[in-house]
Amino acid sequence: MDLADGPPVPISIWRAVGADGDNAETIHQRLVRRVVVTYSRRDAAVVDFDGDPRVREAAAATGRLYLPVTQPADLADIDAVQVDLVVLRWPRPHPAAEAVADLFRAFRLVVTPDGFAVLVVDPTQDGGSYPEQSRRLIPEARSGGMRYLQRIIVITVPIAITGGNTASEDDTTSGDTATGRPVRVDVLVFVVAGGRRG
Repeated sequence: MDLADGPPVPISIWRAVGADGDNAETIHQRLVRRVVVTYSRRDAAVVDFDGDPRVREAAAATGRLYLPVTQPADLADIDAVQVDLVVLRWPRPHPAAEAVADLFRAFRLVVTPDGFAVLVVDPTQDGGSYPEQSRRLIPEARSGGMRYLQRIIVITVPIAITGGNTASEDDTTSGDTATGRPVRVDVLVFVVAGGRRG
C-alpha cells in the first residue's frame, strides 16, 4: 500500500523487461499497450494529451478509438464518444501550480464517470521522481475533482531479487548501469471523485 499524502492506495508491480535486443522504445511500447488494455474497453475512446504514436498504435491494435488532444480545438472531437482512458506523460514543461489542478479538471470533464486518467512519470526528466511528483499531483488531483486510485511500479530492466532492501529511498531515477535505462517507471492512476470508481 502507498501511504503518500492521503488514504492508502494499492501498489502494483508490472514487468516490462524485454528480451535480448529490445530497446527502451520496445519496452515503452509494451508498457503503453498494457495501460490501454487494462484501463479501457474495446470500442471506447483513448484520449492522448501528447499525440504519442505509441498510444495511437496500441489503441488501433486493440480495437479502441484514438483521439489526440494537443490543442484546445481538439476537445470538440470528444463530445460524442465514450472516453474510458486519458493518458499523459509527466512532468509537463514548466506547469504553473494552478495549471495542474486545471489539468485534472479537464480530465474530469473528458473521461466517463467510470474511466481513468493515467500519468506516466518520466524518471529521466528533472523532478521525475515519484516522491516529488506525488506530493504535487495528489493534492492537485483532489482540487480538480479526481482521486488517486493506484500506483504502478513498472520494472524496465532485469533485476536481482535480494533478501534486503538495497534502496536508500524511493527513487525512480535510479538507472541500470549496463543499459542506461531507468530501472523503474511510475504510473499513477486517477479516477473521478464521486464517480463509479471514486
